[in-house]
Amino acid sequence: MRKALFRAPSFKSTLFLNPILTRYFSQTDMSVIMTDKCIEMMRTKQEVNQQRLRLTVLGGEGCEGFTYHFAFDSTQNDDDICIEKNGAELLIDEMSLDLVKGSTLDYEDELIRQGFAITDNPNAEKGCGCGVSFSLKDE
Repeated sequence: MRKALFRAPSFKSTLFLNPILTRYFSQTDMSVIMTDKCIEMMRTKQEVNQQRLRLTVLGGEGCEGFTYHFAFDSTQNDDDICIEKNGAELLIDEMSLDLVKGSTLDYEDELIRQGFAITDNPNAEKGCGCGVSFSLKDE
């Protein structure tokens, strides 16, 4: 069952206006950018599996401290935010969103790696060579 589409002017104002509302946004309302290639792959997998892509940032893992974790999931948790663009839906929890705001979500199809990847994370000071883990900038 799909939850009602609720578009808010910004993430923070939605939380303060009504924290009980299910958060479901279009990409323009949030600051995770999805490339066309990523959207195409997400939609293809959504149609086949009836699941949405979930992005989670895990702490204490990887060579740089934080790790991006991607999985397909059919459940939307209470603390999840759903970012939608052109029919592709990304599930992300509030804490992970804070760590990837302004980032680009892409799909890489290279000889060495095939899969979803975060690129250009403005919150990351540095990342490992494979691009899976990162450390935060000191503010």
